[in-house]
Amino acid sequence: MTVGYLRCGDYRCGWIGPEDEALSAPSPFDTEDTVIGCPQCREINNLHKCCDEPECRERATCGMPTPTGYRRTCGKHLPLPSA
Repeated sequence: MTVGYLRCGDYRCGWIGPEDEALSAPSPFDTEDTVIGCPQCREINNLHKCCDEPECRERATCGMPTPTGYRRTCGKHLPLPSA
């Protein structure tokens, strides 16, 4: 299984890294929730999944089930449905 990557949504930061490097903590507002933070700029809840295509780190904007499992991709790598 490939490692999922995240990218910070703060345009000044630019951090991109593996999901397991993101910071997480219990939400101070809801004990049932968790906040996720950027390890570089420390902004919370502004991380976005990257395209799951190898070597692509663009923001994932599309998703669909495929015969090999669910894919999250950027528009450039959107899997086309089988005919």
